[in-house]
Parts: sequence; C-alpha cells; structure tokens
Amino acid sequence: RLGTRIAVAGPDVLPGKGPGARSLGFVGPAAHECALWCAGQIAAQTGGARVCTDQGTWTVGAPHATIHITRSEACPHCTASGAPGAQDAPVVHCGVGGAFEDLPPWCERVFTARSAPVSPRWWWQVATSDDEAALPDVVEWEALGAAASGGDGAGGDSREDSDGRTGDGLAAPVGVGTGGQVVLDLVADGPHALVAGCTGSGKSEALLTWLLSLCSRHPPERVRLVLIDYKGGATFAPLSDLVHTECVLTDIDPGATARALRGIGALLADRERQLARIGVPDLRQWALRHRTDPARVPPPPARIVIAIDEFRVLVDSHPETMGVIMRLAAQGRSLGLHLIAATQRPAGAVSASMRANIDIRVALRCLTAADSMDVLGDDSAACIPRIPGRAVVSGRGPLQFAHAGDARALVERVNGRFQSRGRTPLWAPPIPASLTWEDVDARCPGGRALGLFDSVDSSGPLPVVWDGGPIEVQAPRSEARLAAAWVRSLAARAASLAGLPVHHCSQEPVAWAVSRVTPEDAAACARLLEGVCAHGPCVLAIDDLPAVLTSMSSAMGQLRCDEAWKGVLRGALAAGVVLVVASPGRFTLPSASMGVFSTRVLRAQSVDAALHAGIDSRSVVRLGAAEALVE
Repeated sequence: RLGTRIAVAGPDVLPGKGPGARSLGFVGPAAHECALWCAGQIAAQTGGARVCTDQGTWTVGAPHATIHITRSEACPHCTASGAPGAQDAPVVHCGVGGAFEDLPPWCERVFTARSAPVSPRWWWQVATSDDEAALPDVVEWEALGAAASGGDGAGGDSREDSDGRTGDGLAAPVGVGTGGQVVLDLVADGPHALVAGCTGSGKSEALLTWLLSLCSRHPPERVRLVLIDYKGGATFAPLSDLVHTECVLTDIDPGATARALRGIGALLADRERQLARIGVPDLRQWALRHRTDPARVPPPPARIVIAIDEFRVLVDSHPETMGVIMRLAAQGRSLGLHLIAATQRPAGAVSASMRANIDIRVALRCLTAADSMDVLGDDSAACIPRIPGRAVVSGRGPLQFAHAGDARALVERVNGRFQSRGRTPLWAPPIPASLTWEDVDARCPGGRALGLFDSVDSSGPLPVVWDGGPIEVQAPRSEARLAAAWVRSLAARAASLAGLPVHHCSQEPVAWAVSRVTPEDAAACARLLEGVCAHGPCVLAIDDLPAVLTSMSSAMGQLRCDEAWKGVLRGALAAGVVLVVASPGRFTLPSASMGVFSTRVLRAQSVDAALHAGIDSRSVVRLGAAEALVE
C-alpha cells in the first residue's frame, strides 16, 4: 500500500539520504504502474520530473527532479557506476519486482503494489516520451545479444536473469525500446500475455522472435513449448524441430490437441502433488528450496509456454478446446504454465476471466482505436506507423521487435547449444497407429491384453486386460468394415489366449475358423445360433449382428429370431462360449443384451452416440483410425 507521503527536498539532500526515502521499492503485480504513479506525485510536488525507465525516458512538466525506475541492481540510467546515489544531482530511484527477492538490494523503503492506482492510459496522458522518434525501423536479431543469438553469452546457464541476479524467470530480450533493449518475462511480468495486431503489423513474426529469444536463453529443462496454430500450422512450422518444442498442434489433427491438453492437465495435477509434498506454494519457492537444499529437494520441472497464433479461430471454431486451455491457464502462476495468445482482433474473443490473468499486453499496429483500447486501455496502437514489428507494451511504452530472419537457421543454432543436454517428453507419446499383438504383450507380461489404453502419464500406455467374458464392438454403420475387422482380430486373440476353436459368421473367410456362415444365409445362421452352445467351449464371432438378426427375422419371423439370440445369451456362459460380436449402426443395445457384454469397444465420437451407448458424454474425443473407447 502507498501510505507514505514522499518528500523530495531539493539539491541539498543527497540521493538515498534525508527525511524522505530516496531509494524506493515496489513489489507485486502492479509494481511498475505504482512506480510510475509515484513518479507522477514527485513531479507534482517539484513542478516536473524526468523519468527514466527500462523502456524509455519521459518528461512530466519541467524536469526539476530525476527519477530512475529499474529492475536492475546496477542502475543503467546513472552516469556513474556503482550503487544508486553515486551522482552529484539528486536522483530518486524506484526498484520494481514481482516478488521481494526480485527487488534490487538498494531499496530502502518497500511498498506492496497489488493493484494499479490509476488506469494504464493515465501515464500516456501526463507524460511525454523524450525519444520515441529514435526507435529504429528495423532491429536485427544480433541486437538482442549473445544469449539470444545462440552464443555463449549471459544466460547460458539459465539461472541468471537479464539484470544478472539469480532467479527463476523467463526473461527474453525481444527488441529495442526508447530506453534500450526491451525484455519480457512471463514469470516476473506475467503469467500470461496477449499479442494483438492487424494484418501486416508483424504479429506472427513478433511471436516467433519472442519464442526464439526465450529458447535461446533458457534450456529445455527450464522451458518447453506447446504451439497451437489453427490456421494450418505455417506460423510455427520453423519451430517444429526446436529441442524445446513439445508439439505443434493444428486444426488438421484436433485429436492431437485434445490429447496434449489431457497431458498438460495430468502434468499440472502431478505438480500440485509434488508442491504439497515439498511444502511450497509455487515453482518459484520450489526453485529457492532446491538452491538451499539441493541434496533433498529435486530441481523444479520446466515451465510450459502455450503459444496460440490467432486464438480467435480457436475460440470461434473450437470453444470447448479454448475452455480447457483457459481452465489450465488459471493455474499457471503457481504451477508453471504460461499462455501467449496472439490475434488480429481481440474484441469478443478475450473473456473477462481471461483478461484477469493477462498482465503482459502487446499491441502492434491496430486498425481502429477500439482495437487498441481493447488491448492497452488507450488508442496508442492505432497511431503506430506502418512499420512491421512496431508495438506498444502496456505500461511500458513503444518498442521495435527484432527480426528473426532465417528462423530455421536460428533453430539449428539453439539446438546445437542445448541438444547435448537431452530431454524427456512431458507426457507419454501416443500409441502407434499400427499395433501388433507382440507390442501389446510387451506391455502386459501376463498375456491377456486385448489392446492398450492411451495414457498420457509418464508410465505410458496401459494394457486392456481381458476378463474372459463376451466382447461387443459398437460403431457407426459407416464403419461397419472397421468393426468387422476388429471382431476378427479380437476373436483370433481370444481363441489364442483360451485355446478355443472359432465359429465365424462373416462375409470374409478366415483360415483359422473351424466353420463359417454368411449373414444372408438365414437358415445357416439359425442353426449356428441354436446349436453353438452344444458345441462349446468355443468362440462365436459375428461381424455384423444387426445384419444377421435382420436376415433371420425376415426368413423365419421375429419370434424365432429373438428366441435363438436369447438362447445364445442365456447359455453362452455355462457352455463356455465366448461371444465376440459387432453391432455397426447401433449404439443402443437390445434389452436382451443389456449387461451381457463385460467388454464393450465403442467408436462413439459424438455426444448423441455417447448418450445412446450409455457412457459419459465428457469422455467423447476425436478417435484415430485404430482407436476406440473401452467400457
């Protein structure tokens, strides 16, 4: 809270001394905004002030007082080296940080800044930028420094922030502002960010620059990327081979997106358990505990950055996916999940709950003042000249994003720097589309598995263990051939495990069946159903049960058809007959079959199909060609 009146006496009072605290500290989510507000109050008392920040230099009225606002231990705005206050002229220093340990050590008085005292637009109204016109039109990648260029400069060990202090942030230089290099930190300034800009503003290029700079500075054990591009994947294609990239998700394969989000959810749940076990509230405290007691406390896991290019497309076309992302992002501050959402027009796409968690707001050129107001709270982004990469950061001023140039070449340089460290996947990889019984047996030494559950846990896929009971495959009519193929495969597997002969009702012959009838031969089907229990134990495989029952009812009447099928259901267990049947086109079971099948393999991919099948509609996901739900 800012409850102390700050007195600036005049030239006779040396910096850092006198009746008023001359080296102030502001800590909290609104630290920078409160420091600017403090500068405004000093200017009001003295008749004006010159304010130097890490993002630029500003003048409020006549420059009678000098104020330096910085995150750094060594103030970059002082002409002399050393601690603040080494100059002859009086200077008020304001240190800012997200937490107390982030503050420069020279702060004499510290104020907690939980919320901004004024709107972001206020500073733009009272202050004038001294050197906005000095921004270059193009900033080359090399201007970001050795670490971002893939050299061996500062930050190579990932444990030092841009100001040289040991920390656990995700600081990344992204361009040049009016006060020099601009650094964005998803931990200190975040946890989440919004990047907006119209077509031609350089939004996607700015996003690439940020991500490449982030990964150039921090190794994969510190940060990992989950990249989502529902415009075909072109934006993030150069980053697909980056060692930090966990996956690139596109609208071409929505199922992969759903699986990745399940993986992130499981990962965050595991982190919650680890935090409770260690006894710390968040990853920052985990890292601090590890540094003080590395023998007993393991290092913290990597922070996860989800970057979405044109997230409005995701909101409009896949709202359920965006809902999952936002629920995960709500846990980001403590569990190390960060979201960078980029869009051309945020109006209507950014919900109130989403805005509450987005502290970093970057606006490139916007077409209208309304778009700029939606991002920054003022119309400054609508006045940006037509210079690709020119942007305004909320509360920090204008900047020019660096141009990454050949992104693939930069990826190779980053990989060359960090590849030797190696990395483990954040969650288990998907099950291969082509799976053999040998692959299944490798995961189930007992040898009674019918398939593998797709698990995102680090333990990998789990076996679907067969209990020896009847099996039914339910699928849409359009997937009748797939259901029939699964029946043949499952019947062969069951026969092999139990050492039983197979009686097969199918259009396609198989060499391992001791008998075969076709669904069109109603008389043969009736003999098979009415006599199979007398020939047990065995496996009865039916590729298309509805077709068989329809054929029998047409030829000999519904009553005899029903009695024949009910007789099989009643006598199969006692006779040792294992039923393996497919019901394409029918998710609602006949009353006689209710509760009979101990294993149900379901190709339900819609809420309607799930409801008819009697399963929770929340379990419905987009399935691959060889995937199904198992009940």
